[in-house]
Amino acid sequence: DVVALAAPSAALTLGEPHEVLVAAVNSPGEAGLAVLRRAAAAEGTSAAEANAWQLECAWPPISGSYPASWRHLARVSRGEFLLGSQALLAIGQTSALGTFEVGLYDVAATPLRPLTACLGHRDFVSDVCAVTAQSFASVSLDSSLLIWDLREGLRPAAKAGFGELPPTGLCSVAASGSRAGVGPGLLLCGSLQGELCLFDGRCLARPLARPPSVYGAAVRLRLWPEGPEQLVAAVASSDEGLLCLTVGGACSAGELRPAVYGQDLNAAPRLCYDAALVPGGAVLSCG
Repeated sequence: DVVALAAPSAALTLGEPHEVLVAAVNSPGEAGLAVLRRAAAAEGTSAAEANAWQLECAWPPISGSYPASWRHLARVSRGEFLLGSQALLAIGQTSALGTFEVGLYDVAATPLRPLTACLGHRDFVSDVCAVTAQSFASVSLDSSLLIWDLREGLRPAAKAGFGELPPTGLCSVAASGSRAGVGPGLLLCGSLQGELCLFDGRCLARPLARPPSVYGAAVRLRLWPEGPEQLVAAVASSDEGLLCLTVGGACSAGELRPAVYGQDLNAAPRLCYDAALVPGGAVLSCG
């Protein structure tokens, strides 16, 4: 099964089509990654042919042989390309030996090349998000939120503290990026019980805010600044569908509202399992 798709964020920022797409695949016996890339334009080809996707690396491998230095995996989850990178992908994974990891891959290589595995979680790594060009955050069902910085080695650079109210099994995380374009910005994580916690990426000792919880699991989060004093998040929940969370300004610790759908939709979906920000400010959701 394809459990997640990842593409570099640089194309979205520039308003250009994606050139590469990675699919996380949990197949019987062996999990892994498939790579799709847009065909290079050649003389005499039509515009449709030039923009067609080609399967660069299939999963499972068609030849039956695994890439060199491949780390055998039992399960993969979600991940993101590091900010500004067309090549470096960080993704949650469980090795065939049962270790819970964040895998780092070079997608520019053909076939894609495993670079390293970051160890620090004690249960399934459910989500990974890019924080800066050199760092990323991961959450796990062990209720931990970790920050990793490639400049500081393969151990966690920081761990979030939740005080006396730790969440039950973290399953989603999103980063806003800083308004100045440098530094970690803010992080929002969600749990299997619908709990939400907002952190300042510069200080993870305790949550900056605890927005209202959603019903069901907070299965997917997207976060971005809205003006100088507010943040807006798209929260995909397992029971309430897509919700809009506003934090800061007049909304203080947070205000949750149901998403507004187009008139051609007969009924709003109750189960929403993914959300993405698209050019123009709209949110695309699946449910």
